[in-house]
Amino acid sequence: MVRFTEIANADDGNFAEAIAIYSAAFPANERHPVELIRERVRQGSCRLHVGYVKSEVVFFALVWPLANTDFVLLDYMATKEAFQNRGIGSSFMKTIRETLARNKQRFIIEVEDLNYGANKEQRQRRLAFYKRAGAKEMKDVSYILPGLDGTEPTKMNLLVFPAQPNESMTGPPVKNLLIQIYRELYGRDRDDALLGSFINSIGDRIELV
Repeated sequence: MVRFTEIANADDGNFAEAIAIYSAAFPANERHPVELIRERVRQGSCRLHVGYVKSEVVFFALVWPLANTDFVLLDYMATKEAFQNRGIGSSFMKTIRETLARNKQRFIIEVEDLNYGANKEQRQRRLAFYKRAGAKEMKDVSYILPGLDGTEPTKMNLLVFPAQPNESMTGPPVKNLLIQIYRELYGRDRDDALLGSFINSIGDRIELV
């Protein structure tokens, strides 16, 4: 049985165990520096959730409530390798989505594009996991994650949990949401060249598929 809790204190001894899972699960160009995460947890701008089996930390998730919106970015989520395929991630998604629904919030998720990179099987599993949980992809929306270690950026897809069946989204609010993600998480302004390379291609209406 897994038990989830939030770690609000970056000096908590379990912070290091959560970060070890994070470091093992994501490549360097997709990871924020540990000290930046530590500072954001201390400030409360991002929220660190962990899952325990007995007393062992086996799961972690970082979520980022986007200021003055009803969206929460699922920044990172991973299960310790030895505990994968036990439904822990699915259990967390159910728990956190129930919490978000009570607060009239919903997830937006960055997922690696299947058409790029060498780890295609891992990318396929992640996409399938979120779609099984009910997430829908923003069709024809290009999105690029900056290289967080100063190297290559990563082509991504964006997913969201629909507020209602057959929902679509309009382009201007989505553009504003992506500008906000770039500013809050990555410290880049709306004139950033990487942001400009894709944001103007977003259409007026976006299907969720």
